[in-house]
Amino acid sequence: MPHVAFVTLSGFRVREQQLLELGMQLPGLQQRAAAIGALPALGPLTLAGLTPEHWTCSYHAVPRCDDALVETLVGQRPTLVAVSALTASIEEAYELCTRLRAENIRAAIGGLHASVHPSEAGAHADAVVVGEGELVWRRLLANAEADALEPEYRPQSDATFESWPLPRFELLGPDRPARVTLQTQRGCPLGCEFCGASRLLGPFREKPRRDGLCRDRPRESLGGMTLDWFAALGENWDFGEFWRDSVLASLTWRSLGARFPRL
Repeated sequence: MPHVAFVTLSGFRVREQQLLELGMQLPGLQQRAAAIGALPALGPLTLAGLTPEHWTCSYHAVPRCDDALVETLVGQRPTLVAVSALTASIEEAYELCTRLRAENIRAAIGGLHASVHPSEAGAHADAVVVGEGELVWRRLLANAEADALEPEYRPQSDATFESWPLPRFELLGPDRPARVTLQTQRGCPLGCEFCGASRLLGPFREKPRRDGLCRDRPRESLGGMTLDWFAALGENWDFGEFWRDSVLASLTWRSLGARFPRL
């Protein structure tokens, strides 16, 4: 039975040598990092929801690449390790991919940094996902199962949210956090020249209301979790009236409190 291990490398890091030499601690950034770090990575969990039933999955959220992580992954003998990382953690992601390949384990890497620098990422991984992984994931898995990975995977068409499943929150395990993230949309309705959101995430699109809180059986939608805390973190989550009104109505109906923190 094929197995895919999802690895997400999280956390903020100070990379500028001059800042390090000055002893810059960035306490505000550390506080924000702690708040964001408490939230599960939605991308890998969504890809897990797209994974065919004959595949098994595991999820590993880690702050760095170390021997314990590599030993755990090697012990699973996965068909594929899917690594997700932002620029702050890309060096650890590259190190992980390199160490896995030395153990004859195939590694695919995705995320915003890999999408912007696919050639750089391709020097460390067997495959690079450029852009939205949901649109190429099943093809990538089929190729991995056939031992025929391609160097790059790029979406051939625009996203269709109607076909995207819920994230598999049950992979978070018994120690999963008391809070989860929900993605109601992707992209940005604006095209500000100083911001990369519209260039990297595409045009504004809403997900169907059946995702998340508005389903008939919300605990099943959340992997059996009881939702006690809800945070709206996306800058455009309330741009579409359909989702905004539905989510707020659902929260009221379920007598849940809603906080809108400034992180």
